[in-house]
Amino acid sequence: MRKENPQFAIRNPRWLSSITPIILILVLAPAIMYPLWSNPVSAGEDDVVFYYPLRKLVGQALAAGQFPLTNPREVTSGPLAADPQAALMHPPTWLFAVMDAKLAYAISIFLAFQLAGLGTYFYMRRLGLARPACTFSSIAFMLSGFMVGHRVHLSMIHTAAMLPWGLLCIELLRKNRDVPHFSRPYLASGLMVPAVFLAIAAGSWPTLINVGIIWAAYLALRGRPFVKSAAVI
Repeated sequence: MRKENPQFAIRNPRWLSSITPIILILVLAPAIMYPLWSNPVSAGEDDVVFYYPLRKLVGQALAAGQFPLTNPREVTSGPLAADPQAALMHPPTWLFAVMDAKLAYAISIFLAFQLAGLGTYFYMRRLGLARPACTFSSIAFMLSGFMVGHRVHLSMIHTAAMLPWGLLCIELLRKNRDVPHFSRPYLASGLMVPAVFLAIAAGSWPTLINVGIIWAAYLALRGRPFVKSAAVI
């Protein structure tokens, strides 16, 4: 009989245990909330009367090669790009220019849940928790009452999804034997810049203020050395 390679037998389960939580986080929300694939505005609340038509207008303008400065559907031609919740600079909004609006809206919703889950997972791993605990924490935040309840407020869930990423950046500034000392500030700042940009570009200013307060309080508690940490962030 052919003998099994013991080296492969040892490494393969470790590889599977590393990738399985990531796959679970990515597929869980789209699987649980599968009706959104066919009708992402089924709630009939702010999604159908505000967020969906607003993003659709932006997508139509971009697809036509126009910069959406104003809303052509309003008699007085109100501002469109200047409306933060139009999220013109938020990458998921660009999906509306290249695909069906309902599909783009569904993908945008699921992206918020996935970003929230992945950010929480990596943040918890940075704290040193075991993978099952990190996976549980990720699912708890990703499918929390706030995230699921506010799925009709697209800007809110996209801004809130950046919360764990900012906490991860602050943790990266702390000494850890797994991360070289010289690389920690670069890792933290390199990750914090897109996290802050995405939180701002998502367009929910009240949520952004709350997230910013949490980041600031966490920095005061966990940023060590504090002055250097605050300077990097």
